[in-house]
Amino acid sequence: MNKKSLLVPIIIAGVFFGSIAGLLFAGGGTDAVTASVTINNYCTFTVSNTAINFGSMNPGTTTATTANGVVTVTDTGNIGSNILTSGNSWVYNSNSFGVQNTVWSGSSSTAYASATPLTITSTDTGIVVTTTATNTIYYGLGIPAGQAPGTYSQTIDVISTC
Repeated sequence: MNKKSLLVPIIIAGVFFGSIAGLLFAGGGTDAVTASVTINNYCTFTVSNTAINFGSMNPGTTTATTANGVVTVTDTGNIGSNILTSGNSWVYNSNSFGVQNTVWSGSSSTAYASATPLTITSTDTGIVVTTTATNTIYYGLGIPAGQAPGTYSQTIDVISTC
């Protein structure tokens, strides 16, 4: 073994351990990091009544928007919501009648003829639910004259928009 080959590993070891010592014993410092986040608008809600029951009605009769057809909307987002509504036709077996026979209003006891007919297209109700608050949509129903008897069902959508 010659002296040159022994000297190279000793120099490398000295540089390595010197660097580690410098890291371990060097003076500290502080740097600040700035963090940021953008909170998005988030509108969502819950409804209190997911099963409206208009009871038993005779063909050719109507009901005003009443407590039987009430849906209470509670905002659960970080901004208020505009409420839209839509639905589909009433169906029982092979029998049906139109979605427009269901009406809605922002007020209780609105006469059937004065309430707004439900449609298959989402319609802005003009009802606003502010953050963490509640508001109500009232539904009424008219049964066409001559409608076949049965227990009909309909899906009503309540939609939140920001």
